[in-house]
Amino acid sequence: MTVSKRLLLAFAAVIFVFLAVGGTSLFSSLRLGEADRWNRHTYAVIDQGSALMQAMTDMETGARGYLIAGEEAFLGPWTSGQAAFDKAWAEAKSLTADNPAQQQRLDGIKASRDEFVAVANALIQARRQLASSGGSVEALTAEFKQGKDKAAMDRLRALQAEFEQAEAGLLATRTADANALRTFNRIVIVAGSLFAVLVFLLAS
Repeated sequence: MTVSKRLLLAFAAVIFVFLAVGGTSLFSSLRLGEADRWNRHTYAVIDQGSALMQAMTDMETGARGYLIAGEEAFLGPWTSGQAAFDKAWAEAKSLTADNPAQQQRLDGIKASRDEFVAVANALIQARRQLASSGGSVEALTAEFKQGKDKAAMDRLRALQAEFEQAEAGLLATRTADANALRTFNRIVIVAGSLFAVLVFLLAS
């Protein structure tokens, strides 16, 4: 085989290797972009889960502040917390539409929220009656001692913790997958380049 033919074959082999490396790298990059998109999605879900808990904490703070002081101003966090919860819950519901387990947890969280609101509203009304001399301290104390509001909050906290743990698990898996793709991409590029150089040197 003449030198010119050997160089032509070497050149063709190098071009083929680089095309193969480029194609593989492009495919990996597309998968990596998808993995990163899902990571951002998971962070968004976790943020909404935290927002749900913050909203419930505000509601609890507002309700208890009113029960202690009897001042309507203390109900500010109670009112704003309900609006914030509804917004975060709707967003989390939309973001997890493809995840039946998370949808079920969110339904449970909302049910616990509704239970807490019903109990807290009863306590708030009892406190209002007390403030207007239409109720008794004993009735309010008896209702509060039943701990129904605490039980509802405890159930909600447990479900919210499960919700965030599930997302954290997904995030860990997706992060590991993304890191594996990055490593694979680097290996393909380096190995392919070295192989192309080797082919060219052997042929020439």
